[in-house]
Amino acid sequence: MVVVIYDLVIIGAGPSGTAAAISALRSVPDLKVLLVDKEFFPRDKPCGDGLGPGVVSVLEAIEAADVLDGEVEIDSCTVYGPDGSGFSSELPTIDGRRLSGYVVPRLEFDHRLVGRAVSVGAELLEGWSFDSLSDSSPDPVSVSLKKGNEKKIVHARAVIAADGANSRVRSFLKVARNSPRLTGIAIRAYANSGRESKANSLMFEWSDELLPAYAWYFPTSSEVVNVGLGLVVRDSQRRRFQLRENLERFVRLLKNRNLPLTDLRNERSYLLPHGARLPRLAHGRVMLIGDAGSMINPLSGEGIFYGMFAGVEVGRAFACLTPKHRVEDAFAAAEKSFRKRFTWHYRSNYVASVMLRSRRWASLVIRAAGRDPKVLASGVELLFGEGRLSISTSFRIVWAARPW
Repeated sequence: MVVVIYDLVIIGAGPSGTAAAISALRSVPDLKVLLVDKEFFPRDKPCGDGLGPGVVSVLEAIEAADVLDGEVEIDSCTVYGPDGSGFSSELPTIDGRRLSGYVVPRLEFDHRLVGRAVSVGAELLEGWSFDSLSDSSPDPVSVSLKKGNEKKIVHARAVIAADGANSRVRSFLKVARNSPRLTGIAIRAYANSGRESKANSLMFEWSDELLPAYAWYFPTSSEVVNVGLGLVVRDSQRRRFQLRENLERFVRLLKNRNLPLTDLRNERSYLLPHGARLPRLAHGRVMLIGDAGSMINPLSGEGIFYGMFAGVEVGRAFACLTPKHRVEDAFAAAEKSFRKRFTWHYRSNYVASVMLRSRRWASLVIRAAGRDPKVLASGVELLFGEGRLSISTSFRIVWAARPW
């Protein structure tokens, strides 16, 4: 029997996994890369569908920005606070960069990305899920997969786990799940706006009626709108927060804002393991990335950028190995680099998320962002970039939000 040994097996073919595959193959085109996913594409994935400036930059880095061709660019946002205050603003220019993004349903975005990964040389295995693995160096890593009652073994030099918030690989490695305090829960639905969306603005809502949750209204390039809300699991448990009831409350609130929706559908809830306390990511020749590695922004709930960024970096690190460097060392270095870049960003967003769950602080921060362009820029960088809270920003919030 001929045993095929892949250079890289990637469990999970969402944006994080496909970014890793494309990155590795862009670096070394003749690598043997296997993408494994339990679903068949195109498939839905519950999410806010927002693709911020970071995602755009990652797509450019892997020569895949054209997957966004034809989509309407988002360049502004509207924010409402619990005291009824609100503001609308174009996304600011930061460090000479014009910030923009897109809203693309994951049904379409993920399908385009996995198609790109296959087009550059990745092999796609659909309908199979992870079962177990054996990492006995110097032998190849043996990965057991299953589909119903069927099982198969694949062998690889290394494994990247990008199999989502309920990662089976993470569980197999005995990496504890995030605590309820560091995990979000959200619900997303689609609805019709009644008109083809030419608007290019996102809306965020921290309403008295919804706190401690926040809600969003994200228009796609058609008349379809992604609406949803999210909060911390611990708050949801303590307050017995009903996701669907509050989503319907938000839809009624939108009607009062002259944004009526029809045909609310495809409601799906999902977990969001936050990055305020990252787990161990590198495990020998196995690496956790994306939601499997808790790489989610605690404030916005967005994880696509961080997962794709990690995928690109890990893919490059693996593809560029020399005989003097082991996979284990490359993965450990990739984890160290990711932590150095994002740890304080995640922690800043965690602090901001705690503040915005308070009516008083949410009102103060949102009022300040509407008055002071620098506060707004700092908030946008936290939500969509790599920003950090600073003492100067804190002073500007208090000063700009003063009642006189």
